[in-house]
Amino acid sequence: MTALLFPVREGKIHVFHKTIVDWLTGEIADGGSVRERSEIFQVRRSDGHATFARGFQAWLSARSEVPADAVEATAEAQYWLQHGIVHSCRADGMAVTAAEVYARDLPLLRQRTDAGLLASVAKDRLELRQCEGVDPAPVEEMKHFVGKYTDVLQREKGAAVLQLALQQPDDSGPFKAFVAAQPTKRILKWRNKPQQKDACIARLAHESGVRVLAVSATRIIGGSGNSLFVYDAETEELIEELEGTSEVTSVAICEGGKVAESRIVAGYEDGTIRVWGAPPAPDCQPQLPHH
Repeated sequence: MTALLFPVREGKIHVFHKTIVDWLTGEIADGGSVRERSEIFQVRRSDGHATFARGFQAWLSARSEVPADAVEATAEAQYWLQHGIVHSCRADGMAVTAAEVYARDLPLLRQRTDAGLLASVAKDRLELRQCEGVDPAPVEEMKHFVGKYTDVLQREKGAAVLQLALQQPDDSGPFKAFVAAQPTKRILKWRNKPQQKDACIARLAHESGVRVLAVSATRIIGGSGNSLFVYDAETEELIEELEGTSEVTSVAICEGGKVAESRIVAGYEDGTIRVWGAPPAPDCQPQLPHH
């Protein structure tokens, strides 16, 4: 019976229907089909997140004893790299620690880069925004650092993290994190290094020239070659590539309201206009691994 309510798909435990969660947690929205919470099962989300947050902290401590480039990308490591910050944000009293790890732990960023999880860095920033008591400045600075060098990090992987951090102004968070990550090594003074912060907060690379652009509150769209590349405006994550049959010459986006569906409209060199339904934003909810 339990297997029917919590099916396992692609190695993850899913919930069959939202009403099950409502019944277990008592978080019942107005108009929901569940009338009251289970009298036997009393589930508190924050307790579950706290359990995983403690596991994340234990994994960080154990990881610190091994060189970053020697840590294997096990299923457990992949889970902590992708969801550890989120669990810490949602556990009572652990958000400040999560923000410190996010903004200062360059070895963690290096591992996430090697694992292809740069999108998780942007999603974690959205989680930290909602946490009480968290100083947003270091969080935003780290997100902008990653966004500014996304193309380099995707190409060179984690090996570029420390080098890029070294190039930042001396009073910046990434440079201070670099110094903290190299406590026993002598750092040469870079006397002619620029000390002003770059205003660029994201860099999205394409193989060919970007000819057209459209921006909305939720989307960034670039036309390159025959394709439209649709990004989430908050996370800069590539949501979908919409391929045409000739060169893209123009693009526009119309954000839908509660009734109307959002539309992406593109003009092409062959004289056609294509209308696309705007793809939904990516789901950033953590799911539990199954072993």
